[in-house]
Amino acid sequence: MWQVFVLDVGHGLAVVIKQGNSAFIYDTGMAWQESSIAEQIITPFLHFHGISDVKGLILSHSDNDHSGGMAYIIKNWNPEYVISSEDLHRSTRCIAGQTLTWGALELEFIWPNQSVPRAYNPHSCVVRVIQSDSKQSILLTGDIDAVVEWILVREPHKLSSDIIMVPHHGSRTSSISQFIKVVGPDVAIASTAKLGKWSFPNPSVVERYKKAGVAWLDTGSSGQVSIHFYSTNWQVDSLRQGKGQHWYRQMLRKGVE
Repeated sequence: MWQVFVLDVGHGLAVVIKQGNSAFIYDTGMAWQESSIAEQIITPFLHFHGISDVKGLILSHSDNDHSGGMAYIIKNWNPEYVISSEDLHRSTRCIAGQTLTWGALELEFIWPNQSVPRAYNPHSCVVRVIQSDSKQSILLTGDIDAVVEWILVREPHKLSSDIIMVPHHGSRTSSISQFIKVVGPDVAIASTAKLGKWSFPNPSVVERYKKAGVAWLDTGSSGQVSIHFYSTNWQVDSLRQGKGQHWYRQMLRKGVE
């Protein structure tokens, strides 16, 4: 079994992928002068779940709400891999076509095509995490926009995933219909702040996913979202749904079963 946790960090993003007592972190949430999401939320979460080894830290791009806690995670958890689409000191570059094997999981790096001196939204490191045997998968998209999505849909076989982290918190500048169709997810999850100043997610984006038959969850409404992957199925739970309420999927799609 492996698990993916989309933490409730307000406006920003922090995702923990757990396999045994080891984890990959995708984005760290924001930092401020006195502390950070990495210190206040991610680290206690890791300890609570018995994670003793942060195998890797993937930074989608350099905005504070995504990478503010980078220094804290590196200093306190010493990850073997620090992966970024930005040219950071002693980091591994996130470049399309690269892969990384981590236990039973494969990390496929899909975007960008080259690293940059400073990574903005369109340079976000896009990663598909796939379970080698069952082919269950989640697509992590950072803050890519519609232009990047149009580029990516040219190679649809690289995108197909069971679950998608919604690009740019559900902004109207992302999640074009063709991108949703090519990814073909069962569930879309957006990291949002409840009553946040940016008013994410945009209602038209939510409707776009629902019209495509995709179940929608966002942390602003549902709190932390947890995905539990088993050998033949997976289950999605959200903190504010209450005990016993969850979104469940048998592995009947894509010829897996």
